[in-house]
Amino acid sequence: MRSIDYLPGLMQQLCDPEFAAAYFIQAAARGNLAELDLALNDIVRAGAGRMYLHVELTKLRASPHAAEPPGNWNEYQSGDLSNTTSPPVDYTLTGILLVPPRIGFRVKVLRVIRNDVHVPGMFESTEVVELAHEGFITRNSVYRLERLKPPLAGTPGETSAKN
Repeated sequence: MRSIDYLPGLMQQLCDPEFAAAYFIQAAARGNLAELDLALNDIVRAGAGRMYLHVELTKLRASPHAAEPPGNWNEYQSGDLSNTTSPPVDYTLTGILLVPPRIGFRVKVLRVIRNDVHVPGMFESTEVVELAHEGFITRNSVYRLERLKPPLAGTPGETSAKN
């Protein structure tokens, strides 16, 4: 009996941002860090370092023309992956950029860390209304976006660093 090599098919499917997001969310939901690391490595390899960028995204403040009020602690449940509101504070997250900023579209990031806490999940902004030199503005927030060195580019044990 011969085994089937699933990797080429998986790599092709991971080039689709929606599939990559679902793959990541399933791995994160299992709560196994080794499995989550494997999923992240698969996603980065599928993008060959070009398609999916390792980024740090920082919410700087609310947009001057915010369509929705900022989140509040009565509605937001810390650590709950099913939150539908924004954290009620400015935040920084690190992850893999699936959908880059483009006017009229939502930015999507596979979040690994938020405010220095390992919280895997999916970040999705409101629609981008303006692009800026160091970031972008959505209907609700102003963000700074920084590209990081890919996590696979360093030596073992080395953490990602800003370019």
